[in-house]
Amino acid sequence: MDCEETMPIKVSILEDNAGMRESVALLLNQAPGLRCVSAYATAEAALSDLPSQKPDVALVDINLPGMSGIECVAKLKAQLPQLQVLMLTRYEQSDLIFDSIRAGASGYLLKHTSAEELIQAVEQVHAGGAPMTMQIARKVINHFRQIRRPVSEVEKLTPREQEVLSLLAKGRLLLQGNRRSTRHHDQHSSEPPAHHLRKTPRPLPHRSGCEVSWPGLISGAAKPGQANHHG
Repeated sequence: MDCEETMPIKVSILEDNAGMRESVALLLNQAPGLRCVSAYATAEAALSDLPSQKPDVALVDINLPGMSGIECVAKLKAQLPQLQVLMLTRYEQSDLIFDSIRAGASGYLLKHTSAEELIQAVEQVHAGGAPMTMQIARKVINHFRQIRRPVSEVEKLTPREQEVLSLLAKGRLLLQGNRRSTRHHDQHSSEPPAHHLRKTPRPLPHRSGCEVSWPGLISGAAKPGQANHHG
């Protein structure tokens, strides 16, 4: 068996909500092929230690005490160009989405993402994809639709925007919904990928505490209302 196939995907977490941080770490460590190697409550702590852990993927919150997650991503990518970053937040504002992409993020997930989808997103971003929650992907598409200029003007997009546009064209976005991973589909189905896209479940009603809904998978790791809600 190829050595690379047996190596787990190493993931670091940057999230200031302790309950959320512990829950995500537990989820990752329970998933075959994934391993949480470090977790941090602040950007400053991550910048100090994360490079030495050499993770393959980093899950990063935006709203952090001190330095923001977006600024931290830019600094981490300067040190670790090969690091794949997934933003995991509750914010849907377009400026934050594109600021994250420009800083070096390769994906953007909302915190009501299911456990299965989060695991798939980590696998896909590690494989070179750009996983996004469905409504975030729609915002990205609408952004490019508003650029009503000659084709040559695409060159004026930032390199990160061009990369995301290219991935959109190749269909390498993770659209939220319960289904098999893209890799599994490619191996076992001859139907076009669009056939397998399913509607996004309705967003969960707002409630206090951690917004991620992973019933059964993280039982006892974080109780509703255990920590304040963060973005």
